Amino acid sequence: MSWSSKALAAATALILCVGLIATFAVGSTTTRNLAAHWPGGEHPRIAWDETARSGTPYRFELSTHCGVNYARFSHRWWEATPPAPEDREKWGFNFSWGTMTLVDDERATFTSDKGNNMVNFVPVPRDMLLGDRPARRDVTGDLVAYSCA
Repeated sequence: MSWSSKALAAATALILCVGLIATFAVGSTTTRNLAAHWPGGEHPRIAWDETARSGTPYRFELSTHCGVNYARFSHRWWEATPPAPEDREKWGFNFSWGTMTLVDDERATFTSDKGNNMVNFVPVPRDMLLGDRPARRDVTGDLVAYSCA
């Protein structure tokens, strides 16, 4: 192998190493934040099991498949008050992007990117959870899993 071939191979290896190091160094702290800003950009996003700060709007993807009924946000399930029926023109198909804001320990608000669509949420009472999912009482009073949450 000639001197120029060795130099080219070494330079290529160095560039790849620097690229990998930069990817892991930056990715370890910011990849989640970068992904959180898509789509929308200006608001952070948190996982459902992270604690939201009161008054901070977070990017949120709200399930609208069976209407707007429940949302999993800031360590718990929330119930829409009042629930909103499925409306693809208003909310989109299956999901709606927007922001979720923890107002206080007992209230959260979702605001859709599609306009002025807003839903208020209250925590689902612990006795209305079946395992880790929201539930409803059937006609006999038994607790049954809610299937569209």
